[in-house]
This record gives sequence, structure tokens and C-alpha cells, in this order.
Amino acid sequence: MRISKSKFVSGVQCLKRLYFQVHQPELGELDESRKSVIEQGRQVGLIAQKAFPGGVAVEAGHNELGKALRDTSKLVGKSEAPAIFEATFEHGGVLVRTDILKRNGRGSHHLIEVKSATSVKPYYAYDVGIQRHVLTGAGVEVNKSGLMHLNRKYVFDGKEYDISKLFVIADMEEEDAIGEDEISDRLKEQFRILNRNQPPEIQSGRHCKNPVQCEFFDHCNPELPASHICHLPRIGAKKVEQLTSAGITTIRTIPATFPLTERQRRAVDCAKSGKPFIGPKLKEELACLEYPLCFMDFETLYPALPRFAKMAPYDHIPFQWSVHRQEKQDGPLKHFELILYC
Repeated sequence: MRISKSKFVSGVQCLKRLYFQVHQPELGELDESRKSVIEQGRQVGLIAQKAFPGGVAVEAGHNELGKALRDTSKLVGKSEAPAIFEATFEHGGVLVRTDILKRNGRGSHHLIEVKSATSVKPYYAYDVGIQRHVLTGAGVEVNKSGLMHLNRKYVFDGKEYDISKLFVIADMEEEDAIGEDEISDRLKEQFRILNRNQPPEIQSGRHCKNPVQCEFFDHCNPELPASHICHLPRIGAKKVEQLTSAGITTIRTIPATFPLTERQRRAVDCAKSGKPFIGPKLKEELACLEYPLCFMDFETLYPALPRFAKMAPYDHIPFQWSVHRQEKQDGPLKHFELILYC
């Protein structure tokens, strides 16, 4: 049984997620939004390779593991290859493909993990840590590691990306790295879990969405009735746990003494009375409106790689606009819309 880099990181988030990925992947579901994020990351990775002229990619696909390992071994042994993309290594049942492995001379290498984010996230250290673990075990010297991410301040000229400005390479300092002991301990735990006949008993919680939403979220978090306490506005996991521990799962049964925000308490009161809340200033605010009234809505997308001149990474692009217009009270609504193809 092998664990890949991505599966190891999944196991750091939740061991049940790792178990399902290996043994019951059919339980998971990637929505179109998540698929888009994955494809966006792939495109960013390809663009990042341009920052290393002369670099050579290991072309063997994920179903050609043996060839990928052999091709990597040959490239590592060639001093004329300044960088290797998608270099593939295996050690102790763990398989990794490195985004960029830059040769530093004297047989040492600079390991660079590429991310489509605009800053370094603490949990990225596990991506780098597992790669260093495998490369070191495979006999490859890594004397430096870092993260290459998008520069939010870069402004595209609309012609060609300036790779030197589009990306930032942040060195991973020793105090930010994940130690070898922790990596080894986590791997032992992950292999132990994977060798079980049943998934681990892990309750749903913040880890279901942090650092990313798990593809098995719906499986572990079935739809709750409308009266469930989880539907209270902005209620945190701590309050939910306190209530459920006391046997309280419906909004109507929350005691008046339980500490809630003003907004949450208002929702409880409405649920108990069956009457909507109307703010004291609403009538005054509505009286200020003059016909014709327009009800506007728009949608945007925010690509990692800027598409047009004067855009920066993750700038918003409006692509859909809609407005309903009412000329007079009780008058019919007229609808206007516009869709832009980006």
C-alpha cells in the first residue's frame, strides 16, 4: 500500500478522509467549483516552470509509475539539467512528485512546492515535509526548500506574464518546517489506519472544512432538519458541542440562559414564536425609496492567473449582470440581463 503526497496531507487534515480516499473513493464528490480549483492549480504549476529555463519535465503519467521513477533517476544523475519538474520518488511506501527540484551544485537540491495561493499558509509545511522525508530516504540531498506562490501585487500588462514578478519564492525557515519525527509518527499512524477493515471513528467538526472542504463532507455531514441548532446564524463548533452535549439539538429547545449573540437569540425567538423579526427602522428605510426601483444582482469570477490588462491575481471579473425594474408600486417587474464570455 502506498501513500502519495496529497493523501498524506489529507491524512493530516483527517484520518477518515485518508481512509475514504484509499478504500472508498466513490463516497466522495468533487463539485465543479473544486474541480476548477484543481485545474487552476495545474495551470499555475505549468506557468511556474517557465521561471526555470532549461528545466526538464518527467512526462510519465500517474499510471506509469515505474517509468516516472526511472526517468527521474536518469535526470537526477545528469548535471546539465538545471531543474526537474514532476520528479518522482518513492521511499517507505510513500510516493511524491515534486513540482520543482532545482539543482544547487555539489549534488544538493532546492525543493520548491508551487501553490496557486498568494501567501504562505502554515499547513503547506506538510507538503514540503513529506517530500523532504521521501527525497532524503531515496538518497537525494535537499539543502533548501521553499514555496513558490502568486504575487498579489503583480499587475498583468495584457501581453505576456512577467514570470519574475508573477511569482514569489519564499524560503522555508527551519523553525517553520515540520520535523522528521512528526512526519514519521504521522506516517505510522496513517498506515495503521489504512490497514484496518473499517474507517476510524472521527466526529465531524472544523476539520471538515479546514484547511479545505473535504470531498466526503456530505457523507459525514448528512443534511440536517431546518430546526437544527447548526442553522443558527454564525454559530460556532464550540457552542454546537456544548448544546449537543446537553442533549439540545433543536433551536426551539435552546434555554433562555444559554449565551448567544443578539442575532442568534433573535433567531431563537422567531423559531419559538413562529413570527418573523422586523427591525424598528425597516419601515423608515423603505419609506425613503422612490420609484422606479431596481433590484440588481451580479456574479464574478476571480482567476488565479490574470486574464486581462491591469488585472492582478485573483482580481474579480464581473461576467453576469441582472436587474429587475419596477416603475410603480404594484407594477410589473421588467427584467434586464447581460452575460459576458471571459
